[in-house]
Amino acid sequence: MPVVTTAQLVKLQSHTENIRNICILAHVDHGKTTLSDSLLASNGIISSKLAGKVRYLDSREDEQERGITMEASGISLYFQILRKSMEGEEIIKNSDEYLINLIDAPGHVDFSSEVSTASRLCDGALILVDVVEDRLITELKLTPLEAQAHLNKIVEQVNAIVGTYFAGDVMEEETKRHEAEKERLLRQGKELESESSTEITFEERDDSNIYFTPESGNVVFASALDGWAFRIEQFAQIYATRLGIKESILRKVLWVDQLPSPIVAQPMRLPRMLSIDVKEKPINEVERGLFSCDVSDSAPIVAYVSKMFAVHSDMLPENRRKQLSAEELRERGRLQRIARLHSSDTHVGEKSVLDAPTSDIDHSEIPISESLDASLEQLHLQSDIDSENAMISQQNPSEETFVGFSRLYSGTIRVGQKLYVLGPKYDPAFPDKHCSEVTVKSLYLMMGRELESLQEVPAGNVFGIGGLEGHILKNGTLSSTKECKNLAGVSLESAPIVRVALEPADPSEINKLIEGLRLLNQADPCVEVLVQETGEHVILTAGEVHLERCLRDLKERFAKIEIQVSSPIVPFRETIVPVSEHQPNKDNIQRGVVTLSTPNKYCTIKLRTVPLPSNVTAFLNQHAITIKSIIDERQRCNKIDLHATEEYEDVIKEITIKGEDILSIEEFFRLLQLEFDKVAGNEIWKNVVENIWAFGPKRVGPNLLINNVHNYTRRSYPTLC
Repeated sequence: MPVVTTAQLVKLQSHTENIRNICILAHVDHGKTTLSDSLLASNGIISSKLAGKVRYLDSREDEQERGITMEASGISLYFQILRKSMEGEEIIKNSDEYLINLIDAPGHVDFSSEVSTASRLCDGALILVDVVEDRLITELKLTPLEAQAHLNKIVEQVNAIVGTYFAGDVMEEETKRHEAEKERLLRQGKELESESSTEITFEERDDSNIYFTPESGNVVFASALDGWAFRIEQFAQIYATRLGIKESILRKVLWVDQLPSPIVAQPMRLPRMLSIDVKEKPINEVERGLFSCDVSDSAPIVAYVSKMFAVHSDMLPENRRKQLSAEELRERGRLQRIARLHSSDTHVGEKSVLDAPTSDIDHSEIPISESLDASLEQLHLQSDIDSENAMISQQNPSEETFVGFSRLYSGTIRVGQKLYVLGPKYDPAFPDKHCSEVTVKSLYLMMGRELESLQEVPAGNVFGIGGLEGHILKNGTLSSTKECKNLAGVSLESAPIVRVALEPADPSEINKLIEGLRLLNQADPCVEVLVQETGEHVILTAGEVHLERCLRDLKERFAKIEIQVSSPIVPFRETIVPVSEHQPNKDNIQRGVVTLSTPNKYCTIKLRTVPLPSNVTAFLNQHAITIKSIIDERQRCNKIDLHATEEYEDVIKEITIKGEDILSIEEFFRLLQLEFDKVAGNEIWKNVVENIWAFGPKRVGPNLLINNVHNYTRRSYPTLC
């Protein structure tokens, strides 16, 4: 296969319409990396004989040992369409050339966060299903007819899953629309009460183009190890000419058992969502640039950083050791001989320099004094550079540098530009919060295990960017303007559940552990690093395999110390259910009551948990800013240092944006008691507001601590000062 050079790939980056960002998705051990190797062989990056063996995109040592992918990695590939000429059967190269940015994502469930970060950068995905699994022919010994039935069943199962996702999205959208309509009717008053009783029908959606069918061309049968792939239409083209049958009919015959009955073509109305002209939707230049992938200099720059991955500093192109050619080695030797001669003539230098035999010096190459000074200056400059690099290498023998895994949606990004970094919590209404300015230090073309330096990247490409350390923790948005929609923030499908406590084997190395945990938290999109109230350093991972990878990175890459790991800590999650759903185990003890007594039995405490009515919970969430003002007032009266956390500060900020007014203390508790009074047939909420002791969690949440001790009075919130 011809080798594709980096210059060819860089040239294709400017053709935005011919760029495709594709992610390979599959279950573990279904052959994603093997298929990637086969595609790499088509560009001459590896030999076709090594496809499936070298696992080129698995750059980690533990990935090679386990045989599974743990980190998403990308590579740029060149693809040229081959078509039949109109004159004959000769196949010629078409002028259409494509740049394929391929991302190989993990298949293990522990690394689903890597799949989420990779898929957000892509235009589409190639779903890979291993239908043979080493058993179809050798063990099960299926006949060709049975094998076709097996393949047909797998296609149907995949379509069933796709249909479930589609139905779930439709139901979620319709539910949100119905809730919004219901709130609108409630705000408008009782005169529209009759409209709420009208039947609301679901809007019919066309899902005919989302399913996989071989006759439509979106199913490919392939073998990555053997290096072949085909679609039904290719055989239909071959037999259509020989049999004299239309190709469209043969496509269906080659897959289904019989021809479908003729269907009269009828005009189909496009769904409302699809009939809207997408060019009329953007309302500003930023959105217009996102939709059109504008690469002009006037277009705003909008890029999304999906994750930060760690790279050894020696692997960066600017720090990579350059292999000298034979001419460069001869030139360096010539300069060294001149330096030895100059040192001998001026009696300067160490004795080791003067020990060189004079027979090695070619006096015919000795230039005049001006050229000699220039050559010596060049040699001294190179020596200073080598010494500086050696000193840096000794000071930081294994420094890890973070590179952003990014995609550019609009504009052209260049080295040296200044951009705004918008964090996951960035809100355009508060442009100065969660926003910082950064200078682009370096741009990279990602080629699997290697990085190639770039000076600029046009829109539509997946690339690496340096210089974001200290500005982006896990993901973020890069923009040339603050008036940009925040693209950051990924909701992980599987939250980390396995937690362990860590401590260094040598207590004096605690600072190295803290720094290593900081680097690990930035390099892994799923891991969470916590410090408990006891001072323990805890990490949360998605599973056992993910935990092993994180511990290995800590010991070998980030902290570089021996670490003691505790047994997995099991988190407990409690909730409250209505009492009526369960019967008490004993007649004399109410359900949901906990009784504790002091050792001398003089004092007994009973604590009962009861779920709040839904309308009360909604009221408390809606007036969180009022609760915050009450807390501040109590702090002023009692001089207690109470502060809401940053989490609830964000909640209060969102409520302020929505225009919620701060109620007075008397008005707030009066309305709260009215919400309790709306609960029919329940006497436990009578005059409950007068006995509220505290709000929670974080002192401003929708949980209440209520005093139910008879004949015990204490100053409550309604009477603060």
